[in-house]
Amino acid sequence: MRLAVALAAMSSLGTGIASASTWTVDDDKAQCPSAGFTSIQAAVDQAAPHDTIIICDGTYAEQSTPLTHAQSPAQAGSKNGLTITKPLTLKGAGASKVTIMPAPALGASLAGSAPYLRDGGGNVITISRQSLGSTDANENFVDISGVTVTSPSAYVEAGVAFFNTSGRIANSTIGPLTRAADGTAFAAAPHGWGIVMTNSLIGAEAGVRRELSVVNSLVTGYQSGGILFDDGSGVDGNAANTARSGISEYGTVTGTRVAGVGASTVFPQTGIKYTNGARGSVTRTEIVNHRYTTDLRKSVGLLLTDVASGTDPQNPAQPAFSASALSFSGNGYAAFNADAANSAVRLAAPATVADSYFGCATGPVIGSESASSGTGCQGVSGDDAGGTPAASIALGTPLPIAPTALTVPAAMPDAPPAGTLLSGDLVVAPGQTISPVVQATDDFGVKKVTLLLDGVPIGSKATVPYELTPDWTPTAKDTGKTYALVAQVVDSAGQISRSAPTTVTVTGDKYTRLIADVGSRAFGDLTVGGTASGTITITNRDDATVRLGTIVATGAGFSATGGTCAAGLVLAPGATCTVVVAFAPAAAGAASGTLTVTPSGGADPATVALSGTGVAVPATPGTPATPATPAVPTTPATPAKPSTTREHTIGALVAEVLKAPTLSSAGSIKLGSFTCARKCTVKVSGTITVGGKKTKVSATKTLSAKKAATLTIKLSSSLAKKLGKAGKGTLSLRIAVGSTSKVITLKVTA
Repeated sequence: MRLAVALAAMSSLGTGIASASTWTVDDDKAQCPSAGFTSIQAAVDQAAPHDTIIICDGTYAEQSTPLTHAQSPAQAGSKNGLTITKPLTLKGAGASKVTIMPAPALGASLAGSAPYLRDGGGNVITISRQSLGSTDANENFVDISGVTVTSPSAYVEAGVAFFNTSGRIANSTIGPLTRAADGTAFAAAPHGWGIVMTNSLIGAEAGVRRELSVVNSLVTGYQSGGILFDDGSGVDGNAANTARSGISEYGTVTGTRVAGVGASTVFPQTGIKYTNGARGSVTRTEIVNHRYTTDLRKSVGLLLTDVASGTDPQNPAQPAFSASALSFSGNGYAAFNADAANSAVRLAAPATVADSYFGCATGPVIGSESASSGTGCQGVSGDDAGGTPAASIALGTPLPIAPTALTVPAAMPDAPPAGTLLSGDLVVAPGQTISPVVQATDDFGVKKVTLLLDGVPIGSKATVPYELTPDWTPTAKDTGKTYALVAQVVDSAGQISRSAPTTVTVTGDKYTRLIADVGSRAFGDLTVGGTASGTITITNRDDATVRLGTIVATGAGFSATGGTCAAGLVLAPGATCTVVVAFAPAAAGAASGTLTVTPSGGADPATVALSGTGVAVPATPGTPATPATPAVPTTPATPAKPSTTREHTIGALVAEVLKAPTLSSAGSIKLGSFTCARKCTVKVSGTITVGGKKTKVSATKTLSAKKAATLTIKLSSSLAKKLGKAGKGTLSLRIAVGSTSKVITLKVTA
């Protein structure tokens, strides 16, 4: 018999079907077997706006065609690894676990016919504007975390490009990217930025606002630069492409390391660049190793070209741009505040780079490049050349020592999994299977669910639904036992959690290796001085041999006097032996005792309850008594009707069992009236023989103390019909209360 304990299993990271769903991607389905996708782009295409995509451990070689339209052009011939045109959250398992790169089929370059940055193609990941709808931050925002974005073999214009869109990159590594080996290659492929935020539209202060933040990440191994915030308008190459767009664009970098390749004679590098009116802030960030030895002026850690100055029009209490708590080393210039063309120091628009470390204890070199060796004090742009010379960089108080080095990318938060057994406590019979259902959840993915019975694995499953049919079915050996059932859940990171335990109780009396053919033996009334005996059969029901130990009958007047069972006898599985038990009462009154046959070692004995009553010897006859005066004749009493029941005493139970029970029209057989001296559970089991065929029957009833109750055996409809047709049958039943039982046989009529 199969016991189903629930209807459905749940996983927080299965395939989603509704708005704001979570979709799971696993390239080989090893860490997240229930993942609905093996490709990130396929999940992106399936997802609805504002959905979340979980990316499990793996390397994802992606390819897609850029979306191009009037509001978001893409250069002819350009390609992308991933193309995202809707607000989504992409949550990777960690930068050391998830790698996103262009598919080899995209070739040696993803750039189009011209190497443009202000378009929606040519990048490992492009986030571009939807063909309809706004370009505002609250409508098209893509959050990416816990991944590495790289392109080791193909030239890309950027690792991640936000084009007319907003977003966040956190706890990730961007790079390395393919870099030019010589000047000719660099001229043909001049970009290669880690992260860019670019624009092709025109706006106004009260209109569109865009935001991009880079948090707790590592940007490294790029070609032209690490991070670019460009708020200019128009396409690349346009004569007016240094004009501000009017769109409010904010770029924020926090807790991030931006690391160039160091000394190079092939291409100049910039760490972080704000240009054409971009606003924002850079804090707690390391900007290192940008040194074009041919012209150090072209290698700047923090380059500001026409950055927004003064106060922020949308928040006048804050500056439009500021930087603080930075650490510079190995750059041609640490920071340079330049005009839009990057040809000279900007006039009358100082930028703040405060409380930062510039490679030495004394602070930066003002108006001069850093040492050509890349060590020592870093240079910053000098005073502007206006009518009243002023510092182009406001330094605050430079730090004399470098801040504690950052540990980036930061680890992704990963909560342990959770599991709940939906079945609750179970009660099963020997031979009955269970199918528990587990609700398993995790913030990334569930790798496997295992059932533990008293700590021992009995079954596992890797995919939803987590309805398990364990490799365990209770047998007679399990009767009377209660086990603890626990669900163990392993997530994609190998973290393990266990559910609260439930219980599995196997019905029936406690299992013993030895069992007697009767639960009790009643010797009835016996005159004091007399002796009665009976034979009890002992069976080894185990699947291994059992050596007998002691054979003892306890209680006044009871003794084990013979039989084939003896200490040291070895019984094979299924073998039997006998014990002869005698009752010889020495005094009048009720007597009780127990026959105990114990295996060698003392465990799991077979026991039989013994009972009998000693009756006093009749007195010796004396002198005849005087005859009594004859009584006046009376009217003869009506003869008593024969009793229709027979009384059986079984421990604390008195059973008034019908001598000739009948089948009711409802298909049941009333056995009689049962009364227990204390609260007890009566279990009836056995067979009914109809037409020569035996069928198992059973009934169980819990009785309150000293309150009579009727016990009935319910037959199946087919068996009731068979008995009705035959007209009669035979019941062979064992009536048990606790460890005491009695076997009776009844004739049943229909």
